[in-house]
Amino acid sequence: MNRNTSSIPTNDAGEPIAKAKLLLTLPSHSSGTTSPRSWDGSACAWSADGSYFAWSCSHRLVNILSSKKFLTPSRLATGDSNDTEQDEVVTIDAGDKIWSMAFGLRSTSGKQKSNPSTFRYLVVDDVILATGLRNGRIRTWDVKTGCLKLELIDHCGIIADLRFAPDGSLRLVSVSHDSTIKVWDLEDDGNLTKTLKSKAKLVLGCSWSSDARLLASVGDFKTVELWNMETYALVRRFEGHHHSVTKCDFSPDGTLLATSSFDSRVIIWDVLQGMPIIELCHLKPAPSLIFAGGSNGAHVHVVSFSPDGKHLGSICEDGFVRLWDIFEPDSPVSVASVDDASCCCFSPLGSSLAIGTRRGKALIYRAPLSVSSLQQICRFTIRRFLRSNQVESLQMVPKAVQKFLKYETL
Repeated sequence: MNRNTSSIPTNDAGEPIAKAKLLLTLPSHSSGTTSPRSWDGSACAWSADGSYFAWSCSHRLVNILSSKKFLTPSRLATGDSNDTEQDEVVTIDAGDKIWSMAFGLRSTSGKQKSNPSTFRYLVVDDVILATGLRNGRIRTWDVKTGCLKLELIDHCGIIADLRFAPDGSLRLVSVSHDSTIKVWDLEDDGNLTKTLKSKAKLVLGCSWSSDARLLASVGDFKTVELWNMETYALVRRFEGHHHSVTKCDFSPDGTLLATSSFDSRVIIWDVLQGMPIIELCHLKPAPSLIFAGGSNGAHVHVVSFSPDGKHLGSICEDGFVRLWDIFEPDSPVSVASVDDASCCCFSPLGSSLAIGTRRGKALIYRAPLSVSSLQQICRFTIRRFLRSNQVESLQMVPKAVQKFLKYETL
């Protein structure tokens, strides 16, 4: 890969884009000699309640931090990670190269089993960490002790992504380089519930909608697949990318889906209609079709929505992590130069962005924060409850307002 991090990207006016502020660097367990040249797996994740943060700190090790103890305002202000007490960190040897991870949090709003006494997870607020490995296995861990709880075996390829259902039910979806998407029930001792066959040979990413009714999956095929997770039927395929689609993430209200691709773009889709409504370009001018479908020097590997539904983070092979305001899509709000970044995720409150690197470090950057307009807040609230077709059926609502609610106007 040709990476040029010597110059900060510029906006349409030719002015350098602001640099994101680095708050904290969490160290690796390796000597720092790991080569960042090949796009290899690494992972980082926050628990949904913000109580834990984990990152793969070496080839097969993962560190788990109590974020309430460690990622305190004082440490974030000073950037000091050297005074960590040993009991604040749980280190786990996952047994093989870690490619993905996700926290699962059992909540009182989750689906209840008819006879919960027969199952392994008895504590209502049980927090677990799932790790997806190169050998196709998934292992789940007790975050407080680092003890292995379950090992899930059925994939025959790299576990590229893991996502727990946001309804607190401990349903886990895994996607793999074996062309399958699998649904596991961790409340039922990890039993395999369903296997879905993707059109992609390598499934690279997945994301649940906020109501846990839909799942999006992407891979080395140019389309995005949307699945009904109640019937396990394929709802539709989104077409618009010109190269492999690498990751996807639903907006918090479930109405938008962001996808990253090797074609140098992030596309934000209307989920119900399957139509692209916003494009975030990482290469300007946008490459022609023949270059977008090949080696263009701006492959976008990761995309992540902020909890505010307004901002996005993306990782591009040009060596920059970009932070976007989706309502001002012409250029990023800020950028961070990280030449070996391989994953990113926002904190549950949206105040920071964690970036995992292939050298085993985790970098915590300040995320852009802004007060949304009253119009944006109203749209965000309404769209949590109404889909696009329901918006269209609203009587006495002007067409201009309907277009705004459907994100046809920003």
